[in-house]
Amino acid sequence: MKTFYPKLKTLALIIAVFLSFTMKAQNSSLELKYLGTAGWEISDGIIRVLVDPYISRVKLGTGPTISPDDKRQTVNRNDNFVSDTKTIDEIITKKIDFILVHHSHFDHLADVPYIAKKTGAKIIGTETTCNILRAYGIPDEQLYPVKGGEDYQFENFSVKVIPTIHSALNNKNYIDNRTYTSVPKAPLKISEFVEGGSLMFLARFKKHDVLTMGSMNFVERELVGQKPDILLAGVNLSQLGLYKYNERLLAVTNYPKILIPTHWDNFRLPYGFSQQKGVEQKLLPFKEDMKIVSPETEVIIPKHLETIIISDTKEQVLRKEQKAILAGLTGKIGIQQHQPLNDRYSLKNRTIARDFLGEWIKKSGLQPQEHSYKIDILRDGVTKNYEGKNIYTIIPATIKSDEYVIIGAHFDSVQNCPGANDNASGCALVYGVAKQIAALKTRKKNVIVVYFDQEEIGVVGSQAFTNFTKEKKLNVHSVHTADQMGWDKDKDQNIEIEVPTPFLKSIYQKHAKQLGISAFVTTETGSDHRAFRAAGFNAVGITEEYRNKDTTPHYHKNTDTYDTIDFNYLYFSTNLVFNVIEELVTK
Repeated sequence: MKTFYPKLKTLALIIAVFLSFTMKAQNSSLELKYLGTAGWEISDGIIRVLVDPYISRVKLGTGPTISPDDKRQTVNRNDNFVSDTKTIDEIITKKIDFILVHHSHFDHLADVPYIAKKTGAKIIGTETTCNILRAYGIPDEQLYPVKGGEDYQFENFSVKVIPTIHSALNNKNYIDNRTYTSVPKAPLKISEFVEGGSLMFLARFKKHDVLTMGSMNFVERELVGQKPDILLAGVNLSQLGLYKYNERLLAVTNYPKILIPTHWDNFRLPYGFSQQKGVEQKLLPFKEDMKIVSPETEVIIPKHLETIIISDTKEQVLRKEQKAILAGLTGKIGIQQHQPLNDRYSLKNRTIARDFLGEWIKKSGLQPQEHSYKIDILRDGVTKNYEGKNIYTIIPATIKSDEYVIIGAHFDSVQNCPGANDNASGCALVYGVAKQIAALKTRKKNVIVVYFDQEEIGVVGSQAFTNFTKEKKLNVHSVHTADQMGWDKDKDQNIEIEVPTPFLKSIYQKHAKQLGISAFVTTETGSDHRAFRAAGFNAVGITEEYRNKDTTPHYHKNTDTYDTIDFNYLYFSTNLVFNVIEELVTK
C-alpha cells in the first residue's frame, strides 16, 4: 500500500529486472514473442533480435482468407506496400540489435525498412534483401549481405547462415528465381518483393541455440550437424506435399528439446482476429504427429504477441513457487485446511497468511521466527496502541560478520481485497531473493528476511521491527522493502526508486542500466521503508512504476486478484533485486 503521512520522512525504491550482465548472476532464460507469420522477437536479456518482423498484416485481396469483419482498406499485389507504422510503434518498443530476414517476400521483409530506420538494428539477409533495403535508404553500415555458409561472431551473440529453399507452394509448381543484383526503385509494389533466395539461421544466444525457418522446406544436407535446443519450425499445409517432412526435419536437427511452429497463421488478418482455424487444421495435427516422431520434444503453440519464456529447471521451480505463494495469499487456492482467503485483514486471516509464509521459509531450508510486538504510535496528535506479529528468518554469513542486510515486504491487505499486487507480489519477490541468497556459497554479511504485519493501517509492523533492530543493536548495512511488484502494462520493465540514499540509488541504477531499463527516482514515502529511513537506516523501497502511472488499476479493490499479476515482471524484478543484494553481501 502507498499511504501518505506528510509528517513522516521516508523513502521507497522500485525495481523490476531480469538478467544480470555478469556471469555470476546469468540466468539461462530466453524470451520469444510471436509476431505472426514467420516473425519473432527473441531476447536473452542481453541481445534482442527480430526475425522476419512483418507486423502490418495488410488486407491482401478478396479471397476466402479475408474476414468480412476486417474493415481495413483492401490492398492488391500491384499496390505499393505501405507499412502500418502505428502498429509497429506499439509493438516494437525496445532496442533491437539485429534483424534476421529469411527471404525477401513482402510478408518477411516489407516492414523491415521502417523498423531498421526506427531502431538502427543491423540486418542480415540476402543480396536481394539488402538491395531492397538500400532502395529505402538503409545505409550499408546496417547491412550484412549473405548467401549461406557464413558463421558470424558478434558481441554476446553469433549466427550461422544456412542456405535453404522456399516452401513448395501452388501444388509444387512454385519457383521464383528473380533477384535484385542492383538497387531497385522504391517504393516497391507488393509483387516486387521477390524471394531472392532463402535462408535459415542458427542464432546462438548465451544459453540457447535457436534454429529459425522462414518456409516449410529445407535442404537436409545443410542441416547435418546442427543441434539447436529450440527449433522454430515452418508448419503449414504445403509441408504435407513433402516426403516425410516431420521425420526428416526432427532427425536432422537432432530432435530439439523445444519446437515452436512458425509461419502457420493467416497473415491477411490483423492482430486480434481468431486464428483458431489454423490451430485446428495445422498445429494440432502436427503436435499429435510429434508425439510419435519425437516424443521427448515439447511442442509449444504460440499466440500472437504473447511471450514464451524458455527457462532452466531452477528458474521454472522458482516461478512455480512464486505463483504458489500468490495463489495461497490471494485465495486462488485454500491454505491447508482453511478456506481460501478473501483478504489478509482480520487477525485470523493475517495469522493464516503469516503461518503460510513461515512454511515457505522452512521449504527454503531456513528457520522462521516470530516477532510479536506491542507498540504505541503517535498519529495526528493521538497515541494508538497496536499488537501484531512479524515473521522473519536470518540467513547467516558464511564468513564471520556483524553486518546485516534486511529485505522485507508486508503480508497484510486492506479489507475485502485479495491483495495480489498489494502485496502478495512483494512477498513472492522477497521469497525468491531469499532463496537465491541462501544458495550462495559465500556471504560476507548476514541477511534478515522479514514479512511485516499491519502495513495497511500505517506501517505498524515495520515500525515495530525497526525498534526491534535498534534494541538488539544490530549493525544494519541497508534495508530493502518491496511493495506492489506485479504490474507492467507497457512491458518496459522500468522501475522506480523512491527517495533512495545516494549509495542505494547508485547500485540500483547501475544494475538497471546494465539491463537497459530505467530506474526512476521518486519521492514516494508510503510503504515499509519509511520507518527504517526515519530511524536513520540506509533504506530503499521497491515497487512498480507507481508514480509514473504504470501501476495496477486494482489498487485496494476486490479485483486485485491473482489473475491480474504479471508474473514475468515479478520474476524479472526478483532477479534484479537478487543481483543487488548478492553484490552487497558478497563484496
